[in-house]
Amino acid sequence: MILKKSRFLIPVVFVSILTLFVVGACSKKAPMEPEAGAESMTITTPPVEQPAVKPYEPPQEVVVVEEVKEPVVMAEEVVEEIEVGDIFFAFDVYALSPEARKILANNAEILRGASGVKILVEGHCDERGTREYNLALGERRANSVKKYLVSLGISGSRIQTVSYGEDRPFKMGSNESAWKQNRRAHFVVR
Repeated sequence: MILKKSRFLIPVVFVSILTLFVVGACSKKAPMEPEAGAESMTITTPPVEQPAVKPYEPPQEVVVVEEVKEPVVMAEEVVEEIEVGDIFFAFDVYALSPEARKILANNAEILRGASGVKILVEGHCDERGTREYNLALGERRANSVKKYLVSLGISGSRIQTVSYGEDRPFKMGSNESAWKQNRRAHFVVR
């Protein structure tokens, strides 16, 4: 019986002592009083001089600059004259066919003659397959076109790529005729 009480009593006593210790350690202590005869130290910082703030003065003269529009018009004329051919792909393929390589060689020649022009290569797919798969396939198609144009000497900084997957079909329809025209890499001249 005494053994059963001590099993219960020992943890209770231990928790009580621990609680007293924690409460006593966390109690607020009174601030210390300086000893009699001890020198007190005070630290003072010298004042910092603030720079004088000048009041706002409005500008005396207003100069109007007119925009020159000729270079923009010239760039637009160059863009309108450039026509590059689209590339078409077989079903579920992003590799370039020999015919596509010929078209890209012609496109590269045109782009070499217009060195200030940038292009966007859009990768497109037909409606078959999931949306996610077609977006990835369209991206691979656009990137294969870009890679080939770079190998022909066109700077990669002039070529951007984007994939629209099946979202922007060239021809509506659910037949081979429509699908064939929708599997493409389309060029947008900028």
